Amino acid sequence: MHVDLQLLGAVALRDPIRDDAEWVVRYLTNKLGLEVWMCSGDNAATAQSVADEVGIQHVVAEALPLTKSQCIQQLQQRTGQRVGFVGDGINDAPALAEADVGIALGVGAQIAIEAADVTLLRSELSECVAFLALSKATFRTVLLNFFWAFCFNFVMLPIAAGVFYPSVHVPPLAAGIAMASSSCLVVISSMQLRRFRGPVLPEHTRRKRARPPQKRYRKIHESDRTPLAAARAHFDDSPGGAQEPTPQSIGLAIEMHAVNPAEMQPR
Repeated sequence: MHVDLQLLGAVALRDPIRDDAEWVVRYLTNKLGLEVWMCSGDNAATAQSVADEVGIQHVVAEALPLTKSQCIQQLQQRTGQRVGFVGDGINDAPALAEADVGIALGVGAQIAIEAADVTLLRSELSECVAFLALSKATFRTVLLNFFWAFCFNFVMLPIAAGVFYPSVHVPPLAAGIAMASSSCLVVISSMQLRRFRGPVLPEHTRRKRARPPQKRYRKIHESDRTPLAAARAHFDDSPGGAQEPTPQSIGLAIEMHAVNPAEMQPR
């Protein structure tokens, strides 16, 4: 802000970092052993500052939508592993479609939701960790169901085929009960997923961000040789006058003096 090319002040804006961002990055890196990258369209200084604060070592800044898609391709070719991408904006849609697993936040743009493979209902980053944990639990349950099914069939099929007949045989009623029990065992094993509880953000790791103290209105005295002080003096000398505003008000609160109707002279 300036008056007559003389600087009066400056305003700096910054997006707040989510409270669970640092914990999510640490969980993905330490617990799951994943390599975390940040691909952002912000300038390099801002992107590097955010990455340092949350613990991300690999940063790609000032990335266009095509650049994000190319980063996904290069990671797939360099590592030979599956690459997941988390995004919520229109610029993230190409990368979400290019990644092996595209994860879109539910509050994001519609095109990003359509391009992604998975859509999270809430916009919290901790939901990504819960999604990965649920996927691993589901995969373990599938393997467990295959184990029980193969074990049951490996033991019971030779008996049902009469390999050990007449020393060992299964009556038809027992065979039907055993077959139903096999299906019930798989269903009960799958229903254990209803008791799934994702990783919870520890209370002591929550980022407590203290709000900066709100600056109150500072009265400018005439001794301040600034254009703003001159403007203030002009308002003070005017008939309407000027009153110091309260912190809740915006701008200058002009106090209007009441005029006695008897003092008004007819024209």
